Amino acid sequence: MAHAAAMPTATTSRQFTSVAEYLTWDHDELDAMFADIVPMVEDAEWERASEHFDDFRRRLERHIAIEEEVLFPVFERRVAPHGPTDVMREDHRQIKDALATIGGALQSADTAAFDRGRATLIDVLANHNLREERVLYPTVERAAADEMPAVLERALSY
Repeated sequence: MAHAAAMPTATTSRQFTSVAEYLTWDHDELDAMFADIVPMVEDAEWERASEHFDDFRRRLERHIAIEEEVLFPVFERRVAPHGPTDVMREDHRQIKDALATIGGALQSADTAAFDRGRATLIDVLANHNLREERVLYPTVERAAADEMPAVLERALSY
């Protein structure tokens, strides 16, 4: 499989050699960012939690944009025009809905709403990330190996 030369991203100096490696790393980083917010809510540090959440939301929305605008079109062209990416886009919609719930909860200092949004987000992300990491990413990298260096470069430049 052809790979791009290792490149750092705007968010880290770490080098990545494949799209799967980069997006899987980003999943882990996003999980850690969100986990950092939970104790802030538990300690009623609403303003601080909201600021951290805004950073998390921007980063997650960037990740979703990379998938939908860079990776999914390649998958749809080279693997399947419908099906897997339709499911992923529906997950992304649910993720955005949960982000809206959480954002509103943080603005109104509503622990119960935060917990509802958090439960939804964690549930959707757990299954979503697994499907991407175990199926979607490896499949598109195999089917479109010749395109992956350019895809990685586009993803890293987002």
